[in-house]
Amino acid sequence: MILNRLRKILFEKDTLNAFMILMGGFIAGATIQFNWAKGCLLQMGIGPCFMGNKIRILTSALLCSLVFLLLHKIVILITKHFQLAEELNMVQRSRFFFASFSFLILYFFFEPNTIVLYALVLSVVLINIFRTYLAALFNVERQGDQYYKQIILLFLLILIPNLLIEISLLFSNSVLNYYTYTRLFPASLIYLVLPILLPRIIKPYSIFIFLLFFIASIPAISHILTYGSEMPSSSYYAIWETNSVEAVDYVKQNINIGILSVLLPLMLVMLFITIRILRFKHQKVKLLIRLLVGFCMCLIPLLAGLSQYNIPNKFATNYLKYKSEIQLFIGEIEKRSNQNLVEKITNFQPDSAITVVVVIGESASKYHQGLYGYTRETNPLLNEIRDELFVFQDVIAPHSHTNPVLSKVLTFANHENMDLMYSTPTIIEYMKSAGFKTFWLSNQEFSDRYTTISSAIALQSNKFYFTFDKENPSICFDGRLLKPFQVALNDNALKKFIIIHLMGSHSDKTIRYPKEFNHFKTDEGITSQPYHRPWPISVINAHDNSVLYNDWLLRTFIEGLRNEHPNALFLYFPDHGEELFEYRDFWGHAEANASIYMFDIPFLLWLSDKYKVENPELTTNLSTYLNRKYQTDDVIHSIIDLTKCTSPLFDPQRSIFNAAFKERKRIIKNQDYDAMIKTKKSVDDTP
Repeated sequence: MILNRLRKILFEKDTLNAFMILMGGFIAGATIQFNWAKGCLLQMGIGPCFMGNKIRILTSALLCSLVFLLLHKIVILITKHFQLAEELNMVQRSRFFFASFSFLILYFFFEPNTIVLYALVLSVVLINIFRTYLAALFNVERQGDQYYKQIILLFLLILIPNLLIEISLLFSNSVLNYYTYTRLFPASLIYLVLPILLPRIIKPYSIFIFLLFFIASIPAISHILTYGSEMPSSSYYAIWETNSVEAVDYVKQNINIGILSVLLPLMLVMLFITIRILRFKHQKVKLLIRLLVGFCMCLIPLLAGLSQYNIPNKFATNYLKYKSEIQLFIGEIEKRSNQNLVEKITNFQPDSAITVVVVIGESASKYHQGLYGYTRETNPLLNEIRDELFVFQDVIAPHSHTNPVLSKVLTFANHENMDLMYSTPTIIEYMKSAGFKTFWLSNQEFSDRYTTISSAIALQSNKFYFTFDKENPSICFDGRLLKPFQVALNDNALKKFIIIHLMGSHSDKTIRYPKEFNHFKTDEGITSQPYHRPWPISVINAHDNSVLYNDWLLRTFIEGLRNEHPNALFLYFPDHGEELFEYRDFWGHAEANASIYMFDIPFLLWLSDKYKVENPELTTNLSTYLNRKYQTDDVIHSIIDLTKCTSPLFDPQRSIFNAAFKERKRIIKNQDYDAMIKTKKSVDDTP
């Protein structure tokens, strides 16, 4: 009897309205408690946070539901008791007010913050205050619904690629907070401002948005599906620094059925939405509506700092950062040149003639070098003179992409202090100030000095040669460097410093060697893995053939030095390594899933007989240095050490060839490399 009476009092006949009020109270009560536990919510997400505080959250939600409903009933009783003229209107206002607290569900679309909660509550109040005016203003029947449908479809066109990219990370086992996905809803609003303010541009604007977001999604989704993580800054930089040939090679290397099976449906869905938008007819909309909605669409993502999460914004942000670094670097070079600052740095005493050759390879796996125990004989010619070589066993690269590596290798910058890249001279500036004539010989494609840091450094040389022909990439073998190398050797300068930058084993690996070096064609000598199939075997064979060709080239360089320059030294190391299906079904190099195979590199030193005689202490001690743990962001100190043109910038503790050398923590992707390799082979492995 009591329950029936209570049910009648509470619900009467308007069950739906009662449910809406209860829902508003439930969401409000739960949101208040989630905000109380925002630290837990931020760290653990909605599910674990709820399970850890479920009694408090549910109690608060249920109490708020009952309070809202009771307050609404009190409003009804008061209006009936006093027989107010606007009884129906007041009841509707009350119902709408309490139900509108469901709007607080948007709290979970942002990073947990009390200010967000206050802003949402204020929004609820303002919506209720201006409810009548807003209802009249946005009367769909008066304005026509096509405008609103176009805006909604355009919002979906923006949201879908954003959301797909983030959700793709779920399948790569990336740990993300819940708001990583939900924040994309308000983040996408920023792209609605222009079409809301200027309805006439909606159709061409939708085409632009389709192209912009789909093109930006291609590398983002490809990176996630290939490497299992979101694109880091280094990958964005690699895009800006890449050239047309490398871009084609990347597509050939990475685009596969899995990536196409995601990109093709995305393109079709986005195309379908775009066509739907184009079919609508233009309708006039009140200026006040456009200004009000446009202001909100702009204000929400900007105040919350969310616009950066749109995929085109990520590209734009990283591009601006990349260009500013390049401009700053070139500006510092020009300032030092104009003010003759470099000459004041070194204190070098001239001695006998010497030729220094530093060869920087490309994507050369240490684990595919015969010198390092690989099962295949990929270094037959270097092995013939192994007794003359100093083969260092534990050297790693600072990055797994070329230009980030070279920005450290060719300057005094290192993991601890990147500012040195701007404030101190490059390796070319240093050697020129020490009396060397400098040469840069490269078989990598060159665009201009403003494209990469390494190209800006290359053009500082007294002589530079770029032999790569992008019109005929399939015949641009590294052997093209032998002629300019001979020109450099024949130069009359007393002291010569020659940097040779190879194409090495860069993909497409099948065009990195002449046909006479196509020696490895089967799976013979390859350690069998369950995921090996014809295609991985072909990739491994192509890489090994490029190493075989590289072996011939390095030996030719050494013999050229031996025959024509009695006092000479030769140092070889690649920019980074390459993973080639060694322990998982993957090949390539990316810091997102960095492994030992991408960072462990060959590091070889050859010294002429005369150099050994003139440097007996170094020659005697070198054999005891071969197992030192080293990272090539310090290699400039090692090169300076070999040339004996020391200065206050030189740190003997950072030279692998110095008795004062001290091992330092080697960092890859913000992890201690030596600690990592004790339990795993990659940063994303489970120990």
